[in-house]
Amino acid sequence: MSSLYPDGNFSDAEYDAYMHYMCANQWTSYPEYVAARSLETFLYPFLLLLATIGNVLSLLAFRHLVATTWSTCFYLHVLCVVDLVVLYIKCGGTWYRKVADSDLSERIMRFSDAMCKTYIFVFNVLLQLWPWLTVALCVELTIATRCPLKTYVMCTWERARAILLLITILLVCLNLNFFWTWGKIDSGGCIYIEEFSTEFMNVIWPSIVMGVEHVLPLLAATVCFFVTTISLLRSSRAQVSRYERVLQNYFLDLQALQQLKHAALVVVLLFLVVKTFTVSYEILNFLDIRGVLRVPCQQLGHFMAKKYLLSVLRDTVLYCYLSLKFCVYFGFCASFRKQCYAHARRILCVCKKSKYAVGGESNRRLLSGNDKFSRSNEVATGNDGVVRLCATSSLITQDATPITTKV
Repeated sequence: MSSLYPDGNFSDAEYDAYMHYMCANQWTSYPEYVAARSLETFLYPFLLLLATIGNVLSLLAFRHLVATTWSTCFYLHVLCVVDLVVLYIKCGGTWYRKVADSDLSERIMRFSDAMCKTYIFVFNVLLQLWPWLTVALCVELTIATRCPLKTYVMCTWERARAILLLITILLVCLNLNFFWTWGKIDSGGCIYIEEFSTEFMNVIWPSIVMGVEHVLPLLAATVCFFVTTISLLRSSRAQVSRYERVLQNYFLDLQALQQLKHAALVVVLLFLVVKTFTVSYEILNFLDIRGVLRVPCQQLGHFMAKKYLLSVLRDTVLYCYLSLKFCVYFGFCASFRKQCYAHARRILCVCKKSKYAVGGESNRRLLSGNDKFSRSNEVATGNDGVVRLCATSSLITQDATPITTKV
């Protein structure tokens, strides 16, 4: 049976689709949608700023700690780079799209067919890489707590690099399909172009991504987390002291190693929270797409607004995790704090020198002659027995003559 509309006669299926569109068309007016847009507009740039500062300092600090503690610092060192790239692409791209109404990723993929394939391939590899690096961190943490005396044998820098290479190769092989299933169309953008495998695009590939990126890392990290926690609770202070006496022969900074264990355990716990939230949303989204969830037309707009808010909260939780891991390292590890302070002072000194270099000429004209020699002097004795007093200030002009006296 069909019904008459201003545009003509529609079948029952077309009528349902039309009513679905009309019911969902007002979902942007609900407060859930407004709250989600506010998060994307105002919170995301703040997280990007924190992520940039925190990950850069973490990158510099772990570069030193990886040589004095254990190979887990190597995974944390690599994660700083991967986290920052993912944040700039996902979080930064979302914020720019909401503010400027332009999609940078889409513009990059429209540049050429090769860019379309390569960009989406690299981005998916990075999205799947950081969960498995966290799993590798979990495994090493379990070894370091359950079998501490094997830490210096099994948790080495060489082994960590080999595991990183293995994970990367496997993920690259898994995502090679993007080079023949996606492409740039002259009249459109970067889209799925394999016409004979729509079932792969709609069912098989999303299931593979769900398992590789979310479910399997969550299960592996959960097992390692509980094994590590039980081992820490069962270990006595006498056992820890005995292990430390042995391990101090193999690690230069044993205190940092013990502190980073607790920091890594907190990072893994936060990882479990993020992935649990993500998997829950993906299951809800899958049920909605498959039509399992039957929502009345009068409530469809409100349901879509709530679903959109959940998707934004899922991304926000992920971005907070990637941005604020620096705070966990900073709070638990004294050696990490020391390295951060040292690198922060070095960066500030470089910025200050650059400022003086840019405004040096104007500063020279403003300073009086007495101010040129107001800084401490440097004493240097030559082979001829003459003590030369040279002003160390960088503001001394070239015609300043050093003062010399005989010893």
